[in-house]
Amino acid sequence: MIKTYIETRYIKPNNLRYFYVEDASGQENTLSIVKSASGANTITVEYSTDEQNWATLGNTSTAALTYNIPANGRVYLRANANAWGSTYSYNRITASRLYKIGGNIESLLVGSAFDGTQTGSGGISAFEYLFYMSSTLKSAGDLVIPIVTTVNNTFANMFSYCTALTTPPDFSSLTTINVGSMSSTFTGCTALTTPPDLSNVTSVSNRGLQSTFANCTSLASAPDLHNVAGFWNEQELQGTLVGCTQITSVDLSSATSVSGTNRLSMFASGCTSLNSVDIRSITDWNTANTQNWLNNVAPTGTIYINPALDGVIPENSASGIPSGWSKVVVS
Repeated sequence: MIKTYIETRYIKPNNLRYFYVEDASGQENTLSIVKSASGANTITVEYSTDEQNWATLGNTSTAALTYNIPANGRVYLRANANAWGSTYSYNRITASRLYKIGGNIESLLVGSAFDGTQTGSGGISAFEYLFYMSSTLKSAGDLVIPIVTTVNNTFANMFSYCTALTTPPDFSSLTTINVGSMSSTFTGCTALTTPPDLSNVTSVSNRGLQSTFANCTSLASAPDLHNVAGFWNEQELQGTLVGCTQITSVDLSSATSVSGTNRLSMFASGCTSLNSVDIRSITDWNTANTQNWLNNVAPTGTIYINPALDGVIPENSASGIPSGWSKVVVS
């Protein structure tokens, strides 16, 4: 009898992996960590090629930290850092050629203590501007972000103007977006085709999703915001989808009020393919807070509204129901 043995190998899931940068160009690739200004936090960064043996790459108080990644190779990073960003200053990761990122973002905060169970958001501006204008970042699809509740500016401008980025990280654990936490996170990501999973988000605070996807012109669908019911104060959804010319529908069916200052102003302005919007739970309307929220959308479409808005929400108006659109009153 001939016996056949099948070798099975354990593949570590990304949530248990340290954060990594991987070449996607097929050529040697120079990783750089650059401090934007003297006011940015100084961070000591360690690196590894096997997640077992670690060495110090350097700290960001001096010149840019660099590491040459071999073609198709990968380097893991970790740091003990409360926050990589700070007000108007930041530490930025990029590479000289196309690259992708993966693993668990928490290893950039907790360093050697990382074990895949952490869900903390770090300090204010923890990852603000972390990949800002990194035009060679191709994919973040294997990056796990297990944070449940953010603090101020956690992901603000994190990927803004990453013009080669096609795939976002995993935000599926996120439930609460606090002040400015996802403001302009993906602004200007013109190659981004799919939105991150925001389906578990239920609460958004001031400027929480302000301009988050502005001018993401390749985005094929809007992020899933159907569970967002709680808003706090102002500008939570101001300009969130402005200029997203490919999306066709938006579901805000759990949102209940537009009473916050500029809460929905410019929300989907310039979404020229948008033809369906569901706001069936909103029971108040104030055009001062919804200025041009549906300006320059598709010439015809359908909006689903609560009976309380029938005769209240202005019709033939970019600040209410656009011209050419029909309304469906959902009882």
